[in-house]
Amino acid sequence: MPAWDVKPPGVQGVVTRTEGALQDLLAEGAAIQDAATAAETAAASPAVGGAIGGFRDARVVPAVAYSVERGAACATAAVQATEAYVQGQFEMAANAQAAAAAAPDPRATMPGFGGGR
Repeated sequence: MPAWDVKPPGVQGVVTRTEGALQDLLAEGAAIQDAATAAETAAASPAVGGAIGGFRDARVVPAVAYSVERGAACATAAVQATEAYVQGQFEMAANAQAAAAAAPDPRATMPGFGGGR
């Protein structure tokens, strides 16, 4: 069975960097949209302008939105999984402590303590 060694501060560092990258992606996406809008306006013909605007609306906007949404969902899932991992460690420790406390008193059967030979 493989061992797990999740370090919450390391996960937080990755999530923080991911959030920064998503912000950068949003900014780049906005710049691309602005450039496409400018190209649409500056196009020599309505057909070319319409094609540029159509490409922007059909491909660029959805691609940026999907990428940001997916990245944010992955970061959220990483945080939730780490929280579950930490909670699981607490539960395992509590179970181990409860099992130790529920163990019979060994003095009842141990030699030299009244129960054994």
